Parts: sequence; C-alpha cells; structure tokens
Amino acid sequence: MENTAVIFDISHSSFVDGPGIRTTVFFKGCNLRCAWCHNPEGLRKEPQVQFFREHCIGCGRCGGLHTLENAARCPAEALKRVGDAVSPEALLELVLADQDFYGSEGGVTFSGGECLL
Repeated sequence: MENTAVIFDISHSSFVDGPGIRTTVFFKGCNLRCAWCHNPEGLRKEPQVQFFREHCIGCGRCGGLHTLENAARCPAEALKRVGDAVSPEALLELVLADQDFYGSEGGVTFSGGECLL
C-alpha cells in the first residue's frame, strides 16, 4: 500500500518515552540489530505473527500453522498479528485524539523499528 507505514503498537498515555504524557507510535522495520533491542517485533518491515504458547487452548483451528490468516481464526489469541499498514492521515487522527492529555510538556514519540526507514 502506497504512502503507509506499518505500525505494530500505539501506546496512549506513556510516561517513559519523553517528558509529560505522550503517545508513542511503534513502527515496524529496522535495519539495525542492536543486542539491547526492546522491540524485536519491530525488526521486520512486514506484518507478522507472534505465537503465545501460554494462551493456546489446542483447538486445532490453526492446524499448527502460525500464519497471518490463522491468527484471525484463533479464539484464544495465542496467534497475534503484529503490524498494520496505516496512512499518515489515519495516524495523525489517532495521535490528535490524545492531544488534550499532552499539556505543555507532552506530545508524540515515534519509536519501535527505525521510523525514518
């Protein structure tokens, strides 16, 4: 999809990613492989699936295949899609919805993968 970014999370009311109350947008896609990376789900540019074994109820709907299609079928959310394409306009709308909480010091932090990639 043209003119989109793949976002894997948006944290509303963050206090750890800069001064004040912030909205933190986590992008996917990073060409660095830092040993201390806190967001390994942000390394690949494309959406992917994460498997959470502790949530699996063994229903068999996925057939043991951890695919994006099967993530939508998982009733226990053991398979989760990580990453969705978002247009700049949609992202701006999501961020501006939080602006009343920013005060004089808060704002937006772009994080996750390499947001300038």
